[in-house]
Amino acid sequence: MLANMAKLHLRDFGMFEVIYFEHQEIGTTKQLLIKPSEIQLPLPKVEMMELCGWLYYSVGTYIVVGGYTGIFPKLLVQMPAELTLTEASYSQLKSHIPSIDFDRILKNLLHPKFGNWTILKNKLATMKFDAFFGEGNNLEQTIRNASSRKLANYLVFKYLESAYSYITVNKQVVDPRPCDELLVNVLPRASLRVFVQKYFNKENLKLASRMVDETKNTYMEMIHASTWLDESTKTEAIHKVAEMRKMVGYTEEYERKGALDEIFETLPTSSSDSFYTLVTKIQRFRTEQLMDFITSDTLLNPTEPLMVANAFYFSLKNSLNILVPFLDDPLFDAKFPKYVNAAGIGRVLAHEIGHAFDIHGRLANYNGSVVDWWTEKNRIEYEKKTKCLVDQYERYVNPDYGRSMNGTRVLSEMIADIVGTEAAWKTFQKMNLTDELDLYGFEYASFDQLYFQIAALDFCAPRDKSPIWKIFAMEHPTNRFRVNGVFSNLKAFADTFKCPAGSPMNPDTRCELF
Repeated sequence: MLANMAKLHLRDFGMFEVIYFEHQEIGTTKQLLIKPSEIQLPLPKVEMMELCGWLYYSVGTYIVVGGYTGIFPKLLVQMPAELTLTEASYSQLKSHIPSIDFDRILKNLLHPKFGNWTILKNKLATMKFDAFFGEGNNLEQTIRNASSRKLANYLVFKYLESAYSYITVNKQVVDPRPCDELLVNVLPRASLRVFVQKYFNKENLKLASRMVDETKNTYMEMIHASTWLDESTKTEAIHKVAEMRKMVGYTEEYERKGALDEIFETLPTSSSDSFYTLVTKIQRFRTEQLMDFITSDTLLNPTEPLMVANAFYFSLKNSLNILVPFLDDPLFDAKFPKYVNAAGIGRVLAHEIGHAFDIHGRLANYNGSVVDWWTEKNRIEYEKKTKCLVDQYERYVNPDYGRSMNGTRVLSEMIADIVGTEAAWKTFQKMNLTDELDLYGFEYASFDQLYFQIAALDFCAPRDKSPIWKIFAMEHPTNRFRVNGVFSNLKAFADTFKCPAGSPMNPDTRCELF
């Protein structure tokens, strides 16, 4: 039954799931991690749950199957938490859970003709999860003790959980989800190709790529000029920036004529396919493509959303990815004035590069390996400087909420904001603006003043009406602080607008990193 679920397209098998995972410290960057499954199916009726012989305890951490406690503890999905576990080999997993034919199941994730099991087998990883390797109440014991009928019922519901998102007939779910949105989500690479070919100005890619290089150069200059970093730390930090990879828009393989057609040769469809059949085929195709991605050198994950306006920094790759919609009007265009692009997208690019030195990113080196390259003296000084940010944020009373916020929770984003804002400004100052035109309606403002005004627009939004507990749980500072708080730490802002000494935007003391 599990092998058939894999043939359909599932990667979550109820008893375990496989997820794409990258980490330098456990062998190879691209891996297929085998971990305990998570329960997600909304089953409000106890009677339905009893069909499977299991009960869900909302305040507990275990599922009861067939009267036996211990199947599938609800594990935290954050990678740092999982990395505290001990690595286990694939062969160890198979020997601890002989009731599951892992080879047969995982082979069925591959394309039957083109899939490469030899390579995939060497990409499999797991860890010593209690659900797999625990002394009591582990997965093997649960399988042996539960009846075949109850296990089968459970797996049926697990399949329904997977299909629920696209076969539901609930009007409230179907109406807000148009077909084109679903298509963009399930076929991101095809959607990206159509958008780029028909609507996108490719000059934007060249400009954005050049802006990334210019911003990286500024970072290296800032690090070199630092008065508190030791030479060894400076060398490693500069090396990290110099070696940072970039993926601007999409990889070059997408430009080759016929490349996309070749990819979709393995997706058989028919005009007679029902909606359910078509989506099932597409999901199967996505699974095959993910396995191909894991076993190859290609850089673009076929299952990741690509039609979103954003940029990301991946510390375990030391890589900056900038998606195509982010590099398009109204956010960015090669025809925009230089100062507009610098203040908008330029600032965001600098922010993302800044994550290489936040509290998590700084722990990885130039190739993404977790290596402590900071001297003890520099580590202590770094913590002092970041504590300045925490204290500043917690002293900042946001008038929208009438109270201060948790600075530790948003520290990584504040670090990226602080160093990114400084790097973006310094990069902007190098630009030749001699031939640039004034912005209509803002002729009174200098280009420097316009820069800050445009940068602030990114955080212009109505007051967040979310519950206060939800706002406190956010990992980003409030919009108000990301403008006023961050700019107050940049002396150039006070100089540009001639803020009086000691005023909120020209304080006597500032927080800075490099």
